[in-house]
Amino acid sequence: MLNERSERAEGLTHGAWFIVVAGALTCIGLMIVASGSASLQRPLLGSEFLKTTFGRQCVFVAAGTGVMMLTAKAVGPWLLASRDRLRAAAWIGVVAAVVSLVSVKIFGDVTRGSQRWLKFSLGGFDIGFQPSELAKPVLIGFLALFLTRDGVDARSLRKTFIPVLGMIFCGGLLIGLEDLGTAALTCLVACLMVWIGGCSYRHLIALGVVSVLGLAALIWFEPYRMDRLWAHQNLWNDPQGKGYQGVQSLLTLGSGGWWGRGLGAGVQKYGYLPESRTDFVFAVLCEELGFVGGAVVVALFIAFIWLGVGAMRTARTGVETLLAFGLTALIGFQALINIAVVTVWIPTTGIPLPFISAGGSNYLVFSAMVGMLAAIGTRSAMNEVAVPNEISEES
Repeated sequence: MLNERSERAEGLTHGAWFIVVAGALTCIGLMIVASGSASLQRPLLGSEFLKTTFGRQCVFVAAGTGVMMLTAKAVGPWLLASRDRLRAAAWIGVVAAVVSLVSVKIFGDVTRGSQRWLKFSLGGFDIGFQPSELAKPVLIGFLALFLTRDGVDARSLRKTFIPVLGMIFCGGLLIGLEDLGTAALTCLVACLMVWIGGCSYRHLIALGVVSVLGLAALIWFEPYRMDRLWAHQNLWNDPQGKGYQGVQSLLTLGSGGWWGRGLGAGVQKYGYLPESRTDFVFAVLCEELGFVGGAVVVALFIAFIWLGVGAMRTARTGVETLLAFGLTALIGFQALINIAVVTVWIPTTGIPLPFISAGGSNYLVFSAMVGMLAAIGTRSAMNEVAVPNEISEES
């Protein structure tokens, strides 16, 4: 009895740590968003609070916290459900993602040359929804179920590789038509999941080649994407034009020094650095909190990845193992890509920094993902009995 209680406490602690780390990142993000909102949308607190970026982000964080807790409670019983129920839930998610991705090409708003958002108003509160954010965890969950179905041989060309290739290609194409950066990220994580699932290296290389060719085609046929590549390669040749965003990002990063100018004391957010509260929020963070502040954020993401690896290694079933890996890899790679963009290692992608960038769609989806990971971490450490969705041989 004592050992059972000890295991249960340890499990709850492991699951709770996902929420603690995500909460710490969220608090840092709210501070930076508040700093930017106070300077550009005075007054910060007042009758127009909900119309400020900070006010809207507070609403999203409150909603996201509810989603996180609800998901953490609900996913555990779902993981104990039959595979038929899991498959039904996965198909519902796939249909919802596909419908929303198609809808954005028909009804979506065009912003800065790209069509990514479905916008509507609810009680005078304008809401924007980015369907590609929903598609990421849906594809991960669907792949986790497909690769761990009964009697599966991940090395089979006909039964596994070709269907998986079709799923990734169709998913990448649909997402890529809306958001290339998200498509590249999703395809990368999907390919790694196939590898973890036991795919042969030959098939994995073929999968990677097809993904790269598909992404290259999506870049070639969109002029604004080619412009981003050109701007990255010729950053200093046109610092006031196409290279402006990259140059300003580097100036913002460097001006903070070791300890930063102080929270709220940054100057680049005054219209000098585009997207200072979303895609390039990490640069503003480093300007105001310095290299030390940036290092703390990186350390928190590393801690989150470490927790994800622990949940994956102790997962009770094949589905949970792949799901934990996919969700952790998605959050980790998205943070890495965002920071690489801000430091001008790679071209601008439009991918936000998880939990820190302002925005509703990405925060709500990431909150749900954290809830799933917390549920998996708790279940694995509680040493529950393996359930029917574990990989089994054909009888």
